[in-house]
Amino acid sequence: MKGRAGYSVFEVLIAFAIMSLVLSALLPGQAKLLSRAVESENALLAHDVALSRLARLGTSEELTSGQMILEDGPWRIVQRVLQSANSSVDLDVFDIVSAGEDANQRELARITAERSVAR
Repeated sequence: MKGRAGYSVFEVLIAFAIMSLVLSALLPGQAKLLSRAVESENALLAHDVALSRLARLGTSEELTSGQMILEDGPWRIVQRVLQSANSSVDLDVFDIVSAGEDANQRELARITAERSVAR
């Protein structure tokens, strides 16, 4: 009499148990990687929005001292423009900080620049 071909129920249960242990070890790591990827994408997009706002200052928007808070989609852009001590007779020099924040006001991107404007 020959033995039966195939696996017993016990062998299948052991295989499922081993597979579930391996998956339970891998899934938390995958979730962390996914959340880091989302955070990186948000930081990159907030940086892009902050750069865009910075590019408008002094070109299509007048450059004046002060602070401006703008809502742009899911981000809050905080722009601070201060007149620099490096101003000369012919030029006004401004120090500009453009920061992108998320809904929880956590800073995702910060860009600083210096612009000169003729008087």
